[in-house]
Amino acid sequence: MKNKEDGVAIILVLGMLAILMLSGAAFSLSMRIEREGAYNMRHGLQAHHMARGAVAQAIRDLNDDLDGPSVSDFKIYPDWQGGILVSPKAPDPRSTRCRVLTRRAAEYVPASLLAAAKKAEPYWHPIYDQKHEMRGRTAYMVINTSGLLDASEAGDSNSTVRAVGQSPREIQVGGLMASGELVNIDEYVWDRLCLIRYETFAELNRLCNGLETDNIRNFFVHSRAPLRERLGAGKMPEEQVYIGGEQATWDGLTRIKDAFVASGLTEQGALYAVGNLIDYVDTDSEPTNLQYPCTESVPMLNEVQLDWEVTFEGSNVTVTVKAWPEWYYPFVKGTDKRFDMRCSLGCRANAGNGSAAWVPGWAWANYTDLKQGEMAPGDVMIVPDRIVTRRTATNVADDQVTIDIDANFTARIMLSGTGTIVDEVPSPYGDGTNWATRFQFRPIRCTIARGQSVTGVPWSVQCIDPRFNWDPSDTDDPHDEPQWALYRSPDNLGDTNQAATGWLRHSSFPSDGDPAMYVANTNLCSVGELGYLCCGRWQTIRLYDHGSPVDGVDYHKVLDHFTLHPATNRSFARGLLNVNTAHTNALAAVFYRCPLEEYDPAIWQNPPAGLRISDWDAAVNIARRIITTTKGTPFDGLSGLGRAVIDWPSFVPGGASEIVKEGPIRNTVNLLTVRDQSFTILVAADSYSYGVGGDLGGLGHTLSSTMAVAEIWRDAFRAETGTGSHRCLLRFLEILEE
Repeated sequence: MKNKEDGVAIILVLGMLAILMLSGAAFSLSMRIEREGAYNMRHGLQAHHMARGAVAQAIRDLNDDLDGPSVSDFKIYPDWQGGILVSPKAPDPRSTRCRVLTRRAAEYVPASLLAAAKKAEPYWHPIYDQKHEMRGRTAYMVINTSGLLDASEAGDSNSTVRAVGQSPREIQVGGLMASGELVNIDEYVWDRLCLIRYETFAELNRLCNGLETDNIRNFFVHSRAPLRERLGAGKMPEEQVYIGGEQATWDGLTRIKDAFVASGLTEQGALYAVGNLIDYVDTDSEPTNLQYPCTESVPMLNEVQLDWEVTFEGSNVTVTVKAWPEWYYPFVKGTDKRFDMRCSLGCRANAGNGSAAWVPGWAWANYTDLKQGEMAPGDVMIVPDRIVTRRTATNVADDQVTIDIDANFTARIMLSGTGTIVDEVPSPYGDGTNWATRFQFRPIRCTIARGQSVTGVPWSVQCIDPRFNWDPSDTDDPHDEPQWALYRSPDNLGDTNQAATGWLRHSSFPSDGDPAMYVANTNLCSVGELGYLCCGRWQTIRLYDHGSPVDGVDYHKVLDHFTLHPATNRSFARGLLNVNTAHTNALAAVFYRCPLEEYDPAIWQNPPAGLRISDWDAAVNIARRIITTTKGTPFDGLSGLGRAVIDWPSFVPGGASEIVKEGPIRNTVNLLTVRDQSFTILVAADSYSYGVGGDLGGLGHTLSSTMAVAEIWRDAFRAETGTGSHRCLLRFLEILEE
């Protein structure tokens, strides 16, 4: 009995031992699995952190590549081959080539940059611990996605009018349909409306039905252009001068004048420009200062023709002086306002010899109340009948006399109804007793015998530029830069003045080459409208280089010094394109269908009509010319558009006026920036363990790998304060593979 019990006990003990052994084995296996899982998690987490570190390293290397050793030394735009920056080969045998561009990562790369990304060769950078044991390695590829159209902002349906560029919606992306990239503009717009904003390029590629999948070459998904600053001294940001809205909100006339001087105008030209700017935006037609060049759309005294005649009948000698004034309206947009004229003509005569007795003083004739409205571009206002005044000497005993004749003229033009003076010569007008500042024609000497009648050759006093007409006292050689010039010539009223044509054609005098003028009488829509402002005789502010310097400068850099964005609004804009882009079609879309005469009603009433860049190939040619110009010497401000090598006159019809030639700049500058930079960063990271994996030589083995993508925004300008670093925003970071 006892033996049987002993056997049962042995069996129980063995069973318990077996159970314990199985439990121990299971526990040991579980612990081993947990330990391996913990190791994998640790190495995976290490790889994740290394990937994030690789993004940070890529940003640092990006900044090091674009920035020089000093704060004032930096590149405004990357000059990378193919737009790609990769982790370079390190002086380490373990720094080998790395495959960063995986199939999944390629979904985040625009098609226009994919070929260069495939050719790029990033290298691993080993990571060592304090014992100099290798713990991991990273590699990166930075892709410059700056200068692409923001698909979340740019373009709208084909019905959207391309106007003066006040919204990125005006960008005519329809031009990209020819290349097959844009397949349906309505779906492109609708998908954006439904999705609000694309967060990543991969999302754009996947969700936008209006763009051809895997062939998106000129679009990206983010843009951010800081406003109200320019590069100043030491290449640090300086505040631009605000001239948007009504005059009461501007930064101050002194600051505006100083900014004009900094843009390249002379002190006098800057003063003229300030006065012209005020008149350009105010809603009335009343010049701010009658002793400044006029920008208001009013007729201006342009020429006075003087005829004279002497008759000797019986014992009476009569001198008759006739004047015919001409007002010129050189504006490209008509006006429906009505105007009244008031002018006076005086003459006096003295005997050069003989016994003629003249009544002393002046004989005056006045003309008033000529009303004319509905003035069209280039119209003239001429008094219907000549103004006539006479002087007579009686009881003349001599059979022949020599007479000296003097003549004076003065004129005003006023708004009908209000009587507001809009033009006067001279100005100040005087009180009616001081004739010294009036037109003093050169004395005319005439010798006449009894019974004769002598008609003289007409004299014409002509204004070189009717905006500069307030001082008639100097009528000498027109090449000495007076306001008026005196000509002894036949009647040429209604024709372009000899004085004006001589000035416009003379190579020594800088001018626009044509008399076209425009005034908006409303707030500025574009800083480029400053190109309408007069700063000299037949000379407006130059937005581009004409090939001959003006007062020592090639053109005026007003696009850099002024802004229309008030400080009360947000400090950045979306949807603007970086003008330093290397993407031709993206830049061409900004210029495509740009109006050249935005003041033409046809631009608004019938959008396909009106003078504009209506040909896609012409827009592409402009883009190519700009890209050729910026390559190697990118613009640090939008005034760079004025460089001579672009040759803006070649893109407009022959014989076009200066304001038409500046149209592509004026009506596109609102859609461009130099500050918006975006980059896509692809990274690879391996967590590494020394001596693990049985590698030859005990070099270790990769325990965990991670592939990631990041999209960043960077300000091309340095920050205002601190060490001069650039503002940088990490928009997006995603782990792609592990």
